[in-house]
Amino acid sequence: MEDRPRKGRKRIFSAREAKTFVKKAKKGQSTLELARRSTKRASSRTIKRALRDSGMRYMRLKKHEKLTVAHKQRRVEYSKEMKGYDWDRVLFSDEKTFYLGASPEYAWQDPHDRPEAPKLINPPKLNVWAAVGTYMKTRLYYFSTNMNSSLYVKVLKTCLKEENLTFSDACPSKLRQSWVYLQDNARYHKTDESMDAVQDLVGNRWIEHPARSPDLNPMEDIWSYLDRKVKEVRPRTITSLKRVLTKSWVSLPWNYIAQSTKSMGRRLRTCIKHEGERLNY
Repeated sequence: MEDRPRKGRKRIFSAREAKTFVKKAKKGQSTLELARRSTKRASSRTIKRALRDSGMRYMRLKKHEKLTVAHKQRRVEYSKEMKGYDWDRVLFSDEKTFYLGASPEYAWQDPHDRPEAPKLINPPKLNVWAAVGTYMKTRLYYFSTNMNSSLYVKVLKTCLKEENLTFSDACPSKLRQSWVYLQDNARYHKTDESMDAVQDLVGNRWIEHPARSPDLNPMEDIWSYLDRKVKEVRPRTITSLKRVLTKSWVSLPWNYIAQSTKSMGRRLRTCIKHEGERLNY
């Protein structure tokens, strides 16, 4: 058997020209712009085909808060300070908002018979706080109001007590009393009231995370996992949303958690290499 040349129209663009399109597309040029500026007569559809053949996909842009020079400098300093740290000891915390009626943003469709999904205006939402580590996790804490220092203190006093933590079977016994708490740089985390609560619960065993750095917190991976589970079920009420989240959290595989937490060393090295720029995590 051999794959012999087929009949059909010869490709307009060479592999080298296709690579040029890929480079320009990565810089933000649309297929219409590429088609207009091409020396050969070609439609934007032809350009799209060339980009797809090169592995590109038309996807939603990732948007995040802009990093200033000071933010990047602090991220590099933090990465250098912590690159040799034992991240298996750390309990990473974060908050997230889940919206009722959330559904996948993309789906395979018939271009001539596209299904329509309703766009909800101000959909009901559920705020969630949680913390997770290689060998441990808190329970989910649900709240409906905006987070502030008083509520944060209540969350900490409820969830960081040892009897409310869940440890994996592989957790070293000494780690049960020596884990380290990590929180981000939100204002309500740094008030005197919040820091007094942290001090009472974990003493000096806490890490202050650099601002605007969700890519350096593995908890973001866990939120993505839970978000996918919610979109698979598509709950219709806040009660059922809580039920889906709780069930997914309880059954969350420990090896999935470890895969994220053990990537911290690699993340920090990459952050240093790219001088504090945002990472692709």
